[in-house]
Amino acid sequence: PFLWWCFNLTTFSCFTTAMCLCIGMVVPTFGSGALMGGMLILWLSVFGGLFIQSDSIPTFFLAFRYSSPFYFAYESMLTEDLSGLECTFRARQADGSYGSHAAPVKCDQYLYQFGMYP
Repeated sequence: PFLWWCFNLTTFSCFTTAMCLCIGMVVPTFGSGALMGGMLILWLSVFGGLFIQSDSIPTFFLAFRYSSPFYFAYESMLTEDLSGLECTFRARQADGSYGSHAAPVKCDQYLYQFGMYP
């Protein structure tokens, strides 16, 4: 499992680096390249399931979900790390301290809420 996690992380890092290098070769100035790189990473992050639940993405944006490396790397890493474990959630009080009641939840249920099916 750890080697699979390292492989996912390395592949994702290489893809993101190659994407930024390709933008850098095409764009003539640093400012516009930084803007385009940031916008592309934001676009792939949003429709890759990092910021919104992947099942709630509109149908005309589904192609971006499956073409985003963020989707596959994020789903693989979360599923690998949380599958079969039990998570404990504790609510915060108004003063910022944690409450005395803890809610144990299977992490698989947490993954289902994000649209990931281990």
